[in-house]
Amino acid sequence: MKIKEVRFEKLFSNEKYNNERIGFVAEVEQGQDPDQIAGQLFFKIVNIEDCLQVYRRVQQELDHAVVTFEMKKESIRDLKEQIHKTKINIEELATQVEKGEVDARLQHACAGQSYKQMQENLVQYVKNLQIWDNTIIKLSKAKTRITERIKNGIFSLEDIEIPRTYERDY
Repeated sequence: MKIKEVRFEKLFSNEKYNNERIGFVAEVEQGQDPDQIAGQLFFKIVNIEDCLQVYRRVQQELDHAVVTFEMKKESIRDLKEQIHKTKINIEELATQVEKGEVDARLQHACAGQSYKQMQENLVQYVKNLQIWDNTIIKLSKAKTRITERIKNGIFSLEDIEIPRTYERDY
């Protein structure tokens, strides 16, 4: 039997019932081993799919990071508003304390402690927001580099830093 060409395809299942088929046909020249060619095609397809999977993961993590960043910004806006209201409340309580209202003295002390804690939280929130901003920048750079490589038929992920996103509580 003389084999003239080798065809190798692989069907990959993605999320949400999406499939992706990658395949190649190679001509077998005289003296070449068809099994060896099939093996090379297999690993070529696997390398391509690995690169595409990393691209998809980077895109998902970038989407997640952007949403998280926006939620963190909203939390900071809410906390700033709460700090502003607490400051006004403290000023009103200070006026009541000056008038000699006993209850106002205790409320003033508690509000002052709460105000201090909110300011400390705000500092931490802003630091955390910066971490997410840096993560978005790194993910965007990784996505751009992978996109360029895929478009140029280069399926190597060598020298590409791919940061992992992580959730920090605050």
